[in-house]
Amino acid sequence: MAIYRPQRSRRRVAILTALVGLTVGLVAGLAIGSRNEPDPVETMKELRASLTQAATVLEIAEVEYGEAVSGTDVTNDSEYQGARDALRRSRSLFGSAAPALEIVDERGVAEMENGYERLQTLMSAPAESQEVSRAIGELSALLREPLD
Repeated sequence: MAIYRPQRSRRRVAILTALVGLTVGLVAGLAIGSRNEPDPVETMKELRASLTQAATVLEIAEVEYGEAVSGTDVTNDSEYQGARDALRRSRSLFGSAAPALEIVDERGVAEMENGYERLQTLMSAPAESQEVSRAIGELSALLREPLD
């Protein structure tokens, strides 16, 4: 005597296979789609904001330095240290923006780096506050100039 098994519905197998394929495709699509490329407009806005902030912090350095140095003598150590700290903060802000800016303006980044080096040298000497103010003004103009 033969035992017969009822035939499985091929329709059920086809539906399950389609659902599995759809699920795999959906997951793969979401994984690929979630790799968002940065919005160039937003990137430029963030870059501009970082550079503007770096220039603003330089203004603080200028005020602190002017109150700390008379001629080439440091007359107020805490103000002098504050000026040097502000220069470091400004340079750090610039440093975070520099790699992206370098793609657009490699020569401008080099000029800004030279400006920071010059300021570091002048403030470490210490140089007269007028000379430091002039160097800060030049560097601030460079920082505010890109992307306009």
